[in-house]
Amino acid sequence: AFFYERNDTGKQLGRILMGVGLIFLSLRTLSGAAAVVQSSDLVHVLFRGLSSEPFIALLIAALLTWVAHSSLAIFLLVAVLANSGVLSHGNLAYYLVLGVNAGAGLPALVLGLSEGPAARRILVGNFLFRLTGVIVTALTLEFWIQSVASLDIGFGQRLVVLHIAFNLLLLASFIWLTSPASKLLEHFIPHSPNPADELGTGNLDPSVKDVPELALSAAARETLRMVDIVELMLRKAFDALEKDDKRLCQETRKLDDAVDQLYSDIKLYLTDMTREKLDEEESSRAFEIISFTTNIEHAGDTIERSLLDTIQEKIASGETFSEEGLKELLEAYRYVGETIHLATKVFMEQRVDDARSLIQRKERFRKIEQKSTQKHLERLRKRTPETMATTSYHIDIMRDLKRINSFFASCGYPLLETAGRLKTSRVK
Repeated sequence: AFFYERNDTGKQLGRILMGVGLIFLSLRTLSGAAAVVQSSDLVHVLFRGLSSEPFIALLIAALLTWVAHSSLAIFLLVAVLANSGVLSHGNLAYYLVLGVNAGAGLPALVLGLSEGPAARRILVGNFLFRLTGVIVTALTLEFWIQSVASLDIGFGQRLVVLHIAFNLLLLASFIWLTSPASKLLEHFIPHSPNPADELGTGNLDPSVKDVPELALSAAARETLRMVDIVELMLRKAFDALEKDDKRLCQETRKLDDAVDQLYSDIKLYLTDMTREKLDEEESSRAFEIISFTTNIEHAGDTIERSLLDTIQEKIASGETFSEEGLKELLEAYRYVGETIHLATKVFMEQRVDDARSLIQRKERFRKIEQKSTQKHLERLRKRTPETMATTSYHIDIMRDLKRINSFFASCGYPLLETAGRLKTSRVK
């Protein structure tokens, strides 16, 4: 169903069945492994020692869950080991289950540390709710053990019941505290100063989320702010290149934080909005906005993590580009600026002809790059001193400009696809 179904429902059903099948396969594999572990005296000694140190056992389970990035995988391992009798020492198995539930919030928390304040508050809140639930359950563990012990099921199944009951009670207990917790976390994780403030105030009005047309318009306007900041980053980067200004490079890096913040805000805003039922046109527009903002964010990252690094290395080296080489880079930079302007026009006006022109700019830039490379090689053959000293910088900067140009040119694909103007491999 996953490979041959053409409709989305069939594909999702196939994905679900594959997931369930893999779970059963993993259970069978774990059961076989548990039989081997059960006969090991060393393992029994290890778990017997852990049974007298419940906090350490809980911590180990949490860390394993974080490393595995899957609470389900570690929980199934614990359940299978418990069912085979390996975890029969004291209340060890129950503490391991609590550790798994505590660790379930760690992967998202660690991966989200670089997100904006709003996203971090959600991740920290989720982890604190889980941690609070684990602490309360650990303090009342005897009650829970007696409750599941009354069930006429195996040890492993009791752990499953405890795991499900814990998560259901966690939901029922803390869903009412999300708003107070959000306000409290705002004091500890406040909104960071946004370098984009000089470009205007935010457009994401929470009061219009229930009106899709207004909400999409607000998200689109905020997307334009992202474009403005990335365009400003690119301009400052090339100013730094021409003036050999390290300080300007550092200022430009700070702007990427604004791009990341706006990207996070727009994603959360559209996610909240799409909880409401949208028609096909509204869903398509929401997808276009998310797709475009993702490309803008990638363009900002390319400037911050690659282009600026190259420029700073070039400044530190004290070398200068040849007159022809610098001219080629500046012409390519201006071409990318034109692509950004056309991408913005396509995004807002939704004209198919403009989208075709935008896509074609990817191929045109490739030709610009090839022509520049040929001229660069000619200068190398002539052993032009400036060219020989800056060859890697020239190639790296041209490569980054090509990537940025492609990110913005890709804005035309969703519109052409909707209009039926895309073939499998090329524009019609």
